[in-house]
Amino acid sequence: VVKRAVPEDIKQLIRQWQGVVDYFDPLAKNILRTSRLEYTEGEQFHLVVQAEVQKSMLTDEKQLSRIHQVLSERTGKAFKFQIITLDEYNIMTNNVTYEDVDEDIKILGQRLKTDFTIES
Repeated sequence: VVKRAVPEDIKQLIRQWQGVVDYFDPLAKNILRTSRLEYTEGEQFHLVVQAEVQKSMLTDEKQLSRIHQVLSERTGKAFKFQIITLDEYNIMTNNVTYEDVDEDIKILGQRLKTDFTIES
């Protein structure tokens, strides 16, 4: 029986993440190397990937099972986690900058062939 991970286990996993990534197949390894683990609170962490396509690849049943297996084998613990994109993480943590919003408004204006003026 594998014990559930507690916050200290999660923090230790985050510190050792790049070493854990080496135990995955080449495709998953490439995605996981550019991802990061983010701990917010409780007994869960977020595996943050760059794009939706990476999230889809890792949430495939086979890959998800392999992630749980490797984490359990490397740490002796069972981890609860969620795979999310960087955009989802930024929204969740209110980590969206004014520059991000300004850039999105410019792109929208170009697509609509309209000039938006934002006043503070």
